[in-house]
This record gives sequence, C-alpha cells and structure tokens, in this order.
Amino acid sequence: MVFGLVLAMSTVFDTGCSKDSNSTDSSATNGGTGDTTGDGDGDGDGDGDGDATGDGDGDPPCEPVIDNDGVCNDDCECVSGSCYEVPVLSNLCGECKLDVDCPDGGCTPPNPLPGQETGSACNSGEAGGGCETTEVCQDGLTCELVLDLGALGIVISTCSECSTDVDCGAGQVCGVDVSIINFAGQRVCQDAGSVPNDAFCINDGTVGNDACASGFCTTVDVEGLLSLDVCGECSADGDCAVGEVCQGGAFDLGTLSVTGSTCVPG
Repeated sequence: MVFGLVLAMSTVFDTGCSKDSNSTDSSATNGGTGDTTGDGDGDGDGDGDGDATGDGDGDPPCEPVIDNDGVCNDDCECVSGSCYEVPVLSNLCGECKLDVDCPDGGCTPPNPLPGQETGSACNSGEAGGGCETTEVCQDGLTCELVLDLGALGIVISTCSECSTDVDCGAGQVCGVDVSIINFAGQRVCQDAGSVPNDAFCINDGTVGNDACASGFCTTVDVEGLLSLDVCGECSADGDCAVGEVCQGGAFDLGTLSVTGSTCVPG
C-alpha cells in the first residue's frame, strides 16, 4: 500500500537588500523548520501534527493507487474510489458499494475469501447478480436473500427467479443454489426431491425437506459464526437404522465445503 507524503516547503527569497541589526530572522521564530506557523512540526498548517492535510491526525494524505480486487482501508485509496467493507475479512477495492453506484443494474458484493479475492462489480440485473432491491433486477426476477453469514456481518442478496413456490411450476419448489467459495448464489425453482445430500437447501420445515432427495434439510452450525442449511441423511436418530444415530453436518474451513447430516454407528 503506497501513501503519498506531501511536505509544505517555504521558500526564502533574497531581495538583494542587506539586513540591519533590528530585522527579525524567520528561521529563529520557526526553529529552523521552515514552518512559519510556529508549531515546529514542519508542515505549515499549524495543527502541530506534521501532516500537511490539516486534519490533525498525523497521517499522510491518501492517494488512489490500489486497483480493483486489492485490499484497502479507505475509499480514497482505491482508483475506483470505492472500498467495499467486509467485516472480519479483507476490505476490497471494487466498482461499487451500493446499487446506486451502478447505472444498469445492481452491485455484486466482493468475494473476500483468501485466495479468491475479487472486488465488487456492477451487474445488469441478471440472475445471480447482487442487489439491494428488486428494482435493479431484470424483468421476471426478484431480489432475494441467499446467504446470511450472521456474525461475520455479511449478507448476500441476488436477483433470483423465485421468491416462493408459487413462482415455480407444478412439482417444483423455490430453493437455493449457493457457492460458498464463489460467494454467490440465487433462489431457483427446483424439482421436488431433486437436491442431493451436501447441497444447500432452505430449512424452513417444509420447502427444504421437499427439495432434498433425502427429505431432510438440516442446519449446520459453523463454530457459532454462521448457519448453513444443507440436505442430509437425517434430522434425528429415529431417521436412521437400528444401532445408528444422526450425526450433524459439518463445514470444512480448509476446503470451504459443507457436508450434510449422516447416520453413523451409535
């Protein structure tokens, strides 16, 4: 990260006139720093912090030198002028922070996962494109919540083809298609009983179970930070064979993959 440092310099002009013994030497009043304000910090703005911006914080002025996808702390550091804040993970320079920043659609949030860093981007309101409201989505699509990472303060909503089962055809339910590693997803119409184990679902007690081939959509707790709904083999011990118990699903932080519940020997 590169910061520009701007120093205020004072220039002494020789008028060709000789000093008399009563004239005042400015270098004596400013301690030889070239700062005529008298605070001795050398920046000339009088706040005593050595920072020529005059804001009193002592920091050098900010320059827009970070391209999109780069880690940032402030908007002024980004060439785009937009530093998208991602709690806990890395803030990234991108094209936008809000839908209003995008003339033809919504703002797709960044992917801040280590090794996957991609800044925010404006979209055209297509399916899967990030959104804040349905107004930015293309005709026939609505803005729906697809990923809520709770304690991380990350919420992803995208333009989707359905909001409820009513929006889908006969024999279908409105489910969810999510990719954690890509930080993306959307609500989609799925054939009932078509979603395999270890795939995402919506654990609302009805639709999720109907979408899963196993008939069980259960919630995986990720170290108390977030909850993920995933199709699995069971929701209780009674769903397993005699001598087996239902073991809850798990999330692998290394591979960013999720595994649904399974029946294991008791």
